Formats: sequence, C-alpha cells, structure tokens
Amino acid sequence: MILGELAQRLGGALDGPADLVLTDVAPVVSATSTHLTFVKDARHLEALASSDAGAVLCREGDDVAGRPAIRVANPRLAAAEALRLFHPRPKAIPGVHETACVARSAFVPATAEVGPFAVVDVGARVGEGAVLGAHAVVGEGCRVGDETHLYPRVVLDPGVTVGARCDLHAGAVVGSPGFGVEMGPDGPVELPQRGTVVIGDDVRIGANTTVDRATFDATTLGDGTKIDNLVQVGHNVTIGDGVIICALAGIGGGATFEDRSVLGPQGALAPDATLGAGTILGARGALQSHGHLHDPGRVYMGTPPIPVEDWRRWVVLRRRLKRGKKDLR
Repeated sequence: MILGELAQRLGGALDGPADLVLTDVAPVVSATSTHLTFVKDARHLEALASSDAGAVLCREGDDVAGRPAIRVANPRLAAAEALRLFHPRPKAIPGVHETACVARSAFVPATAEVGPFAVVDVGARVGEGAVLGAHAVVGEGCRVGDETHLYPRVVLDPGVTVGARCDLHAGAVVGSPGFGVEMGPDGPVELPQRGTVVIGDDVRIGANTTVDRATFDATTLGDGTKIDNLVQVGHNVTIGDGVIICALAGIGGGATFEDRSVLGPQGALAPDATLGAGTILGARGALQSHGHLHDPGRVYMGTPPIPVEDWRRWVVLRRRLKRGKKDLR
C-alpha cells in the first residue's frame, strides 16, 4: 500500500510523500525501509532514531526527525488497524472436502468452505463465505453466520447460534451442558441443561475456550466481544457488547458482563455477579456471588476488588509490615 492511501484509511494526517510504498507493519527495532512502524512513548521515539522503518505512526507534535509519518491520536490503535489492512481475514475457498460429512437436511452454500473431516449435522445452516476447519463440528440445528471462521476442532453442540464474521479458534467448545449440580440426600444431582448459546456478530473466542449452554434460555455473547484462550464461560452467563475477557478467566453461572467491561487474566466472576459497563477488573481479581461492581473507566484489583490505587498501597504496606515484624522480633 502507498503511504497516502494508508493515511486516508487510518484517518490520520500525512507528513511525507504520498507515493511511498509500504509492505507491512513491524516493531521499531525490526522494521525495514518498506515497513510502517509506530511509536507510543518516549522510549519508542528514542529507538526510532536507529530504526530503518520507512514510515511511522505517531502523535501530533512527536519529533520523528523528518521521517515520513502518519499522525494520529492513538498510534497503537492505528497500528492495529493498519495490520488488518495488510493482513485481512482469510476468505473462504469454496468447496466441501471429500472427507467431510454434511447431512442431507443441512444447508451449506456454494460460497462456504468445509474442510477435511468436518461435520455439518442434521438441520444445521452455514452462512455465505463461512469457513469450517478440519474436524470442526456444527451440531444439529446450529446456525453459523456469514464469513464466520470455525478453526480446526471447534465444536458447536446442537442448537447453537453464531453470528457473522466471528472467529472461533482451535479447540473451542460452544454449547456443552452447563454445570448445574445440586447436592441431594444421596449425593450430587445434575440439573438437565436444556437452553442454548447465542453469539452475536464480530465475536472472537480463543483456543480451547468453553461456553456452556443455559439451563433454560440462552447463554449470550454480544456483538464485538473478544474472549481469550482457556476461558470458562458458565451457563446462563450474559455478556454484553464489546466486552474483553482475558486468558484463564472463570465465569460462574448467571454472571453478567455489561457493555465494554474488561476482566483480566485469571480473573473470576462468581455465580450471579455483575461487572458494570466500562468497569475493569484486573488480573486475578474476583467478584463474589451476587456482587455488583459498577465504576466506568475505573480499574479494580484483588478479592474482594478494590481500586487499583488502594491495592498498590496495600501491597507496599504488606511488605513493610513483614519487614517491621522481623525488626520487632
């Protein structure tokens, strides 16, 4: 792509020759003369002096020593968009592999790609331009949206609905029975899980992540939600639009994520807890059953969650107390 076109697509101000040809995006330290790089702080600006990058994404006022630049409000966010421009989502290669198994009552359009040993079960419908990777399973009555990509070994249990342009990465399982267990007089009793899972558009589900079906209605994931690898989403969970859930998180049954909330790595929401709109619960933070944390834009840490500023002071105080105890002895 040429620099002028990139500036236009990224909504930035061009500072340099519009016809400069670039082939990819790369970090400052490894960029070559055909790469676009980005700087987000003073440390990156220092490294830029010895970089071979052909052009740079930077903020208005950043001194890039005359290097061709696109000036934007958020260089890191613009770099992500530039990467999408250079590396668009893979398109379907239409056709059904000879080893795939497609039920007669299933619908697979001519524009879809069905890979080796994939299964499309009775009554399932696959959208235009969708991709089903090797050994992917689309269960009975499932719906897969247009241009959605199921990577190898993804399993959709019966009745699951997935929206358009979603990416479900290898090993993800959606629609397995929720863990509804009550202790009876003779031991644990399982409650039948008869609900489903409904996933919106533009959702990402990471590798080996699991999303359980609801007991009665639906476990729901809103548009634009991004879930990392190795996450457990329990039954009857409600996840709003634009939510981020990081790796190794555990979500108890009936928990709610309001729009644009964020849960950090190894975080947890216990059953029926609510993480409010725009609220961030950091790494290893946990919200107890029926708890409600609502503070848009604020970061919380720990169990029970406290504002990150207080949490940092608590960590320092704890270390000082340990030293003080030793001195006292």
